[in-house]
Amino acid sequence: AALRLPCVLVGDARLGGISATLCAAEALEARGQPASAVVFIGGCGDDGNAAGLRVVLAALKRPPVHVVSVPAAPPMPEPLDKWLQDEAVVAGFDSVLAAVETSSAGRMSAAEYAAVDREHLWHPYTSKAQPGRIWPVRSAQGCEIELEDGRRLIDGMSSWWCAVHGYNVPELNAAASRQLSSMSHVMFGGLTHRPAAELAQLLLGCLPNGLNRIFLCDSGSVSVEVALKMATQYWAMRGRPEKCRIVSVRRGYHGDTFGAMAACDPDNGMHGMYKGILPSFLFADAPERAPDACMRDCGCAPGVCEGAGDDGFASMEALLEGRAGEVSAVIVEPIVQGAGGMRIYPPSYLARLRAL
Repeated sequence: AALRLPCVLVGDARLGGISATLCAAEALEARGQPASAVVFIGGCGDDGNAAGLRVVLAALKRPPVHVVSVPAAPPMPEPLDKWLQDEAVVAGFDSVLAAVETSSAGRMSAAEYAAVDREHLWHPYTSKAQPGRIWPVRSAQGCEIELEDGRRLIDGMSSWWCAVHGYNVPELNAAASRQLSSMSHVMFGGLTHRPAAELAQLLLGCLPNGLNRIFLCDSGSVSVEVALKMATQYWAMRGRPEKCRIVSVRRGYHGDTFGAMAACDPDNGMHGMYKGILPSFLFADAPERAPDACMRDCGCAPGVCEGAGDDGFASMEALLEGRAGEVSAVIVEPIVQGAGGMRIYPPSYLARLRAL
């Protein structure tokens, strides 16, 4: 109740459900969180529990609350797609949303939740002592973010590259709804499921020959940590535990967990204060920027462009040849060093690195 969020009570459509639903509504009120609406899934009609609850509430002279019933959902494990598109279901939930909107005067205003944000929330890459301005967001659609004051922003960085397909994409929303109707998440230790196998099959079609194992992670930083551990474990299991050093390049960025921070630029990155406690990685000079000629379709062979000039690989080459006996892996951002200044470097750098 302290959050002052709207509450929708799902009533019991079975025999005896009116009294159970009424008890639940009273319990919510006693805790300072009255229901904005009550929805019964099933039991439609004049003799259903929704109609009965309306009569009881009127007889008890209780504060008015929106009560609606929608057709029963299909039994598990049938998908909910057709049910969600049923006109009666859509109309029912639309009326619930309208009731919530009408009764949401008790919710925090934009100014109020912005004040709570300033006092209690700590945003990424932000000083809590001297925080910058935070822009309250109402909604997002396509490539635009709508602020609470009605202004629209073009999200040129796709929410840190996590919304590359845009916001409120109907296909993605429908896919999420279908998955939630089955299960939201189960652990992957000792268990599997169809979506994981289908995703793996799709990814295999995008990978070059020789890459046929997939480890699923929940973030970019975690994926870097897993890759670093795999590289170290590989050489240890091959009887070469001394090959445990990771090579990276300057001006790179790979994440904010400890292993990922260690792979970032050690001097000009964002993690200098942790330098004394991070793992010690080896660093080559940053690749040279690619000239415009290298970025055009110039007809050169893949990975080799006559217009590229010096790709800056000499530093990496010297490092790997000089310390081959201790290096377990090399980590680079392919083609573009994003946080390092959107530095696009020649594809020849990657071709030579893979060959070496």
